[in-house]
Amino acid sequence: MLLAWNTAQGSIYTPQECRAVEIDPGVFRVICSTGHRDAATQTVDSPPVPTDLIAVVTADGISEMTFRYGSLDFNHVGDPFTAWMGVNHSSYLEDIGFGNWATVEEAKANGLLTAQYAAEWATYLTENGCTYLDGC
Repeated sequence: MLLAWNTAQGSIYTPQECRAVEIDPGVFRVICSTGHRDAATQTVDSPPVPTDLIAVVTADGISEMTFRYGSLDFNHVGDPFTAWMGVNHSSYLEDIGFGNWATVEEAKANGLLTAQYAAEWATYLTENGCTYLDGC
């Protein structure tokens, strides 16, 4: 669902740097570091969110996978975007944003709607002569 959501909203990533460490015979921890720019981050030209994908890989495949995010995190842009949504499109506030889904189809629909409103928000900011940090 997370991958469907990120794809639907058009997330982009900086080039990855990966490294692997053998933690047991034949078991590796693979860490790939990248910068993640979701729809809202892209529309206001905020820096990417530092992101590590951490996977444990065995002969049978990936047995664990987690993400670790650095600073600035997604709330840096997400909080002002959510505040704007609450004022301008409060009836759709539950339909956008991370984790507001239960199926892959819902995640896709949420991602598309998030991208649509992020673009509208960026236009609003430009038309009002402010940035996402100004709170307008």
